[in-house]
Amino acid sequence: AKIPTTHFFSSEKRMLWFCSFLASAACANALVGVQDISIEELISGQKLNAISLSGKDVLRGPYKVTSKKFAKQPGFDSSDPDVVVWYPEPLESTDSFPFISYSHGYSGGGLITYLAYDLILEHIASFGYVIAVPAACNTECHDDKTSLPLDPKTYAHYYYQQLKAIEWAQRQPQSVPAFAHVNFSMGVGVAGHSMGGQATLFSSAYNSSSHRIKAAVMHHAYTHTYPPPQVPFLAFTGSADTTAPPEMTHQFYNAPHAYPVRGLVNKKGAKHLEPNPLPGEYNPVLAQFTAAWFKLHLENVTQQFNIDFEALLKGDGPQSLCNGGDGEVVECEFAG
Repeated sequence: AKIPTTHFFSSEKRMLWFCSFLASAACANALVGVQDISIEELISGQKLNAISLSGKDVLRGPYKVTSKKFAKQPGFDSSDPDVVVWYPEPLESTDSFPFISYSHGYSGGGLITYLAYDLILEHIASFGYVIAVPAACNTECHDDKTSLPLDPKTYAHYYYQQLKAIEWAQRQPQSVPAFAHVNFSMGVGVAGHSMGGQATLFSSAYNSSSHRIKAAVMHHAYTHTYPPPQVPFLAFTGSADTTAPPEMTHQFYNAPHAYPVRGLVNKKGAKHLEPNPLPGEYNPVLAQFTAAWFKLHLENVTQQFNIDFEALLKGDGPQSLCNGGDGEVVECEFAG
């Protein structure tokens, strides 16, 4: 089947929307002069090419992605029970897509959920994933106010929202377009940013068996509690992250009894908002490396769409994660 060549909204337009939401003139001014990017010529037939964005080779999956907000869903925290879902449009009737539950960071939920994470999650979904983000607990959870020392108040059980998203998604009928091609048979993935990184840590440490979690990716996890993940996990941090410094990631990465198959990336100069669409912070290749981890450890797929995902992560080539594909790194390693 021919891959659709729809013109996607450019990364820069999404960043400008986010800047305008934050009412940040400096943010918007940093984007002046940046050209629009179309992927019409990026995809041709079944062959995937690369484009250059901010000096990096950016790979996309072949699927056009749609997003939908499911308003006021039962079971989620009353602070905001909406759920935002990104899902790929199939190319064949037999296409099926694994599910990922993603948790937003502190002040990245509520009304801002879509703006804060659309760029990275649309990109990940293009590789063939249905991704749901509960909007609940933007700056506090309302229904369960349990807290942990040194963390934002009421966030001790924030990870329950990530688990509830898995349960909620499994209840959706196939007549709902977002879930018409979802495949839960292989298990699910979890991922998240900042406090959502902690949620991912907790879900993968405490509930991997009960919710059939098979793989996890943490983006700049903020946590002062360090349980060992019980599934293959990839943890991203950055040397310029002063909110969730690399030591937080080191603590759970090196936790006794952490799953032996794991990866750690400490990108030189990366700041805390690396997954968010802000100029100078957003990393356009973070999505492809996140998707590659799920290809390997959720789907057990090493090659697809003319991309060698194993080589992309662990290879020796200049596009691989530790050898220049993510720019300069302070630390980058894989175990197991």
